[in-house]
Amino acid sequence: RDAAGVREFLALANLVKQFAAPVPVEACFLELAEPSIAEGVERLAKAGVQRMLVAPLLLFSAGHHQRDVHDAVNAALAAYPGITTAQLPALNDHPRVLALSQRRLQEATLITRVAGVERSEPPAQAGNRLLMVVGRGSSDAAATGRLRDFAAQRAMTAGVQAVVSCFVHGQRPK
Repeated sequence: RDAAGVREFLALANLVKQFAAPVPVEACFLELAEPSIAEGVERLAKAGVQRMLVAPLLLFSAGHHQRDVHDAVNAALAAYPGITTAQLPALNDHPRVLALSQRRLQEATLITRVAGVERSEPPAQAGNRLLMVVGRGSSDAAATGRLRDFAAQRAMTAGVQAVVSCFVHGQRPK
């Protein structure tokens, strides 16, 4: 739904296209944005692919990763019976994802300092901050457990007083 998020995803897909050339790459969305998975599958089929690698950009494996993407791809492939497919795992707590999270925290800290948000906090007290890792929430206990594990791993390198995990909906704490 977020136009900026759609643009960021499509920009990333464009980088992957450039890197993977001449292998065809199509960006698509499960829901709420275009192009759809069916459109992406159709474009790849028209490009002559015989094997498709599906790479969902999802942090953890829950319903969308375990069922919804797979089902949408298979429904679209019904029109192209000669194409085989495999799906990559969720990103999870891959070391590069953890490193990116650390980088984003450092960038956010720098931005707040430059903007004067930390007017009364000297740099020596930077450890008096809390990092809140917020997940969407899922009925899949394993996925929410992985978010908590991710937060625990971030706690080791965050340079903050505490790291907590919480959820937008479906899990506690909110």
